[in-house]
Amino acid sequence: MQRILVHSLCVAVLASCGFESSPGFESGSARPLVQRPGDQLHPALSGDWLVWFDLEEDYNGACFVPPSGQDRDSTCDGVVRTLDRQTGEIRTLSDVIGQEVRPVVTQDLVAWRCHRQGEPGLCVTKADRREVGYHQGVGWSRYNNYDASSRPVVHAGMAYWAEYRTHENQPIYRLMQADLRTGRQKILLYLDALPDELAAFDSRVVWKNSFGEADGHRCIIRALHLETGRLNVVADTDEFCFGLGAFGDVLAWKQGVIEYGYVDPDSIRVFHLDADGMVYRASSSKARVSADLPVVVGDGFLVWLDYREGSYRVTALDLLGRREAFLSSPRALISAYISPAAGNRSVIWTDYRNGDSDLFLFQF
Repeated sequence: MQRILVHSLCVAVLASCGFESSPGFESGSARPLVQRPGDQLHPALSGDWLVWFDLEEDYNGACFVPPSGQDRDSTCDGVVRTLDRQTGEIRTLSDVIGQEVRPVVTQDLVAWRCHRQGEPGLCVTKADRREVGYHQGVGWSRYNNYDASSRPVVHAGMAYWAEYRTHENQPIYRLMQADLRTGRQKILLYLDALPDELAAFDSRVVWKNSFGEADGHRCIIRALHLETGRLNVVADTDEFCFGLGAFGDVLAWKQGVIEYGYVDPDSIRVFHLDADGMVYRASSSKARVSADLPVVVGDGFLVWLDYREGSYRVTALDLLGRREAFLSSPRALISAYISPAAGNRSVIWTDYRNGDSDLFLFQF
């Protein structure tokens, strides 16, 4: 029997069984936003700032690394760029980077994982100028390839990560926080196990752990309230849960049934924890949710990649109207490994339809 426990929460399934356009999406349209030589990858949004990685040279064609891949390819020459959506000005924030990176933006700060003198850390700069600082050790767990293919977790000018260390041959797992402006680090909590994923939103840090048990699988999502220190369980299920995404006061994730050691792709659904303290199923019964990438959460909507018609389509759920809609057209060529970005009533994704990977915008 399936076990889904939501601590101090109710569960409701409000997803539409059909597939309709939402009034919130009908007034919007998709168009090219950034078209440049090279490939525009891994967009992220915060307010009026858009940041991405501009892949200028891909010497061996191996720079599009899946989230479950090994170390990032070292032949990917490119730079981090920003777009001020108020003025339309594009800025270059980094020197040429010899590997593919996934930058993030929070408030007016841009950050990406980098190395200095062989040590991992975060490179940080203002979104409107090229003054790159470096915070050693920030944002890295130091465990296998956990960090190599995921974005740094940032919120409200802070970075969050789970750190793995050893003391007298015993593992130590710590939930960490650092100020992106100063690099000052703080231990938030000691953990029993290294989390599989992290997300931060609304004065909370959330993480999930997956366990193999004698009678099957177990996945637990926990949340730490930063202001009160209160720790609670958001979800406890015998399904596989993954793809944490958060924004504002909404947390979202994917869930699927384990069969023969793998997630049944037809079983993957999207769930979200709303501001009212309830967990809802978000994706409809007709949805075919991609197993790759986190759920993207915008201001009042969720975004994921859907393949019900064969190719990947950028799909959104209006949280107010509870309706799904395709945002990208059938002509779009979209990678399952490059996440869209959402915020400020818009969604931006990488589209390969014109031969290079350009950035397309859907504005509500």
